[in-house]
Amino acid sequence: LNKDTLRADAVVTIRDGVEIPDDSVAAISSEGLLGGNFVEVLQGGSPFPLDPDSSFAETHGALDLLTLLSRFVGGGD
Repeated sequence: LNKDTLRADAVVTIRDGVEIPDDSVAAISSEGLLGGNFVEVLQGGSPFPLDPDSSFAETHGALDLLTLLSRFVGGGD
């Protein structure tokens, strides 16, 4: 837990030799309704690779599927 932002910080290790564009997005994705979560890298289009020991400029948290389903069933926003 980051004491300054009160958000969780995660460290992701990318295998040597794998280049990820520096405008890529890290997202928490789900394997399905009952599946586990994993970190997915949504590849950007930049010709410049992400530098070692750098951070993703943009991240996306996991969708709360139960909240989405209850909104759909309840007809709420």
